[in-house]
Amino acid sequence: MLSSRTIVSCVARYVFSKHVLGARLQSTSTSAEAAKTAILRASLQHIPKLGWSVGSLKAGARAVGLELNEDLFPGRELDLVEYFEKKCNADLVLYMQQLRTEDEASKLKSKFVEEAIEHRLRMLIPYVEQWPQAMALKAYPSASVPALERLALMVDDIWYWAGDRSTDFNWYTKRALLAGIYTSTELHMVQDRSNDFRETWGFLDRRMEDVATFAKYRGQMDTMFNSTCEIINSSISTLRNAAGYNLWRW
Repeated sequence: MLSSRTIVSCVARYVFSKHVLGARLQSTSTSAEAAKTAILRASLQHIPKLGWSVGSLKAGARAVGLELNEDLFPGRELDLVEYFEKKCNADLVLYMQQLRTEDEASKLKSKFVEEAIEHRLRMLIPYVEQWPQAMALKAYPSASVPALERLALMVDDIWYWAGDRSTDFNWYTKRALLAGIYTSTELHMVQDRSNDFRETWGFLDRRMEDVATFAKYRGQMDTMFNSTCEIINSSISTLRNAAGYNLWRW
């Protein structure tokens, strides 16, 4: 039988290992994550010269006085692209929240969406010359799914802050259309040499008009379909009444 001293000793060791060592491990993990974020943030300023590369990560680490621990960056340059896109998406949400506090509730959804897309794309301007490299990196098999998830989250946020609360199939249609508009405008932007990317914003405006036309046409088709159904149902009821079918239970 264990003595009370032995039991107390075992309990003390358990508490120490669970709480003290656990706290140390958590602290180490938090410090590592903070170091990683600091390096990624500092690396952005080196992208115009070094591109989306490990070289930019190393320069960022030197800028904050740290050694680059490659274990923190298993995706290497892809980690830098991911950090940048997540940061841009988070900044976009803050921008849209601000729009909603500036008496923007009356603004058309399409106008709000267009402004949001332009604001998000303007975040690429400091790195637009190197952005094709980032686009190529996102096309890697290991990176394509996370990249699509970030795009899906971004367009969902845009529609949400634009006031869309649809729960039917339109939810998917709107987000797929907006994802297509964003990616096509992004591709146009990296080839645009006009002043302040005027051609890009014109391209975006035309794409939004196309979607508005599509939505209007679809709405007309839905109205026509519903009217046709009503006419058919009315005709059937008339025929039933004429034939005395309403005496039956349907």
